[in-house]
Amino acid sequence: MKAQIAFVILHINMVFVPLLKSLYFLFVVPDAVHTFNGFKRFGWRPAILRNQHLCDMSENQPGPHTLQAGLNFVFDRGSDSRGERREYVNEQKNSSADTAEPDTKVEALQEAQNRPRYVGTLLNEIPWGKGASWEEEGHYVGDWVAGVKHGHGVFTIEDGVVLEGRFVGDMFVGPGNVTFPDGTFTEGCYDDCDLYGQGKVTLPNGATTEGMFLKDVLHGHGKIRDERGTISEGTFLDGALHGNGKLTWVDGSFMEGTFLHNILHGSGKAITSDGTCMEGTIFNNTLHGPGKLTFANGKRCCEGMFLNNALHGLGKNTDVNGLIAEGMFLNNQLHGPGRLTDRDGSYGEGTFSNGRPCGWYKHVAANGDTAEGYRANGTWIGPVKCTSASGVLLEGSFLHEKRHGPWMIHMGNGTTVEGQFENGVECGGWTAKISNGTSIQFNWELKSTGNGSTAYLIQPILQQQPHINSP
Repeated sequence: MKAQIAFVILHINMVFVPLLKSLYFLFVVPDAVHTFNGFKRFGWRPAILRNQHLCDMSENQPGPHTLQAGLNFVFDRGSDSRGERREYVNEQKNSSADTAEPDTKVEALQEAQNRPRYVGTLLNEIPWGKGASWEEEGHYVGDWVAGVKHGHGVFTIEDGVVLEGRFVGDMFVGPGNVTFPDGTFTEGCYDDCDLYGQGKVTLPNGATTEGMFLKDVLHGHGKIRDERGTISEGTFLDGALHGNGKLTWVDGSFMEGTFLHNILHGSGKAITSDGTCMEGTIFNNTLHGPGKLTFANGKRCCEGMFLNNALHGLGKNTDVNGLIAEGMFLNNQLHGPGRLTDRDGSYGEGTFSNGRPCGWYKHVAANGDTAEGYRANGTWIGPVKCTSASGVLLEGSFLHEKRHGPWMIHMGNGTTVEGQFENGVECGGWTAKISNGTSIQFNWELKSTGNGSTAYLIQPILQQQPHINSP
């Protein structure tokens, strides 16, 4: 029977007494927290408001207190050779301090001021519950467990940085926020003071960074708005757009697509403030591969294969006048087989070199007239054949874009005219053969004028009857 009673008493001491002491925290801890608002400073010395009297923490306090769970107290952790020393403020001075010289008192006071201090509740002589401390690194107010910062708290570092949030084992871990002296404000999840996971950074100039962080750097999906209003959003790697993203400027221009370290690289689209649009395969912010480039007025458009924003390969270019060039391009110019089409419907096709016809070429006018032959540097040269819509055929040679040499004209009614040209002007004897067999011969003479050479007909037309054989 006595053993059973002893067993019950033991369980009461082990279970119910600590429980009652813990309940006592509900009443004592809030009182301790209220005392934080009464902290004052005499020079650099922290003080605590106790029993409605302002007590200097470096002065002796009347009456010793027995350590109890949940008791309001001052905890002083010294840095002398005795190790982790815990004592009440009424033990900080001894009788020898009263007889010390003035300089010794000042040194002792400074030493006391530099020593960390704690005000709050403790359990088994260890800070446990709500409390505040003054340390070399800064000032902390919040939760304590087993003598370390553990739970919600506010830690003000000497350089002015303020950490507020969750502490685990003296480390700032979990949700919280950090305020810097220059006004920078960060919030989110932390791991040893570094943003890890979802978070946000706000700078004094209004710039913001928010999203997924890794060691204080945007890493994953996020968004950046700088002080000018430029917005970067998408997937980030080490603080730079890397993957799908969009970059928008305040003037309305933007870039979107696949990025590589803040540079559009891959499939994407870019529009400038004046409306110029670039879309397709982009390399280092320039079209490189299949794409389309539409200019601000909407009338000029390039599409096809690009190299450094210039058509290079098979493509099509429409200029502001409506002229369409299509074929093989080199640096935005037709080079190789191609075709030029004007807005009136006329067109030319053939071989080009640096944007000019070079080689065999055919031109078809809007009225149906055609000319085909060889061109060099954009000019007709050598034999050319021209056909009108009415059926008239002209054959001859060009030199420097002018008729030069023998020419023959075939009329639609069977009549032919042939003769010589010199630098685009008729010269020498010409013969016209009519379909009924009549021949007409006449001569041209060149005379120089102020505007060049002019051909004049100087010999009357001679008509000859055709020779008819008798049956």
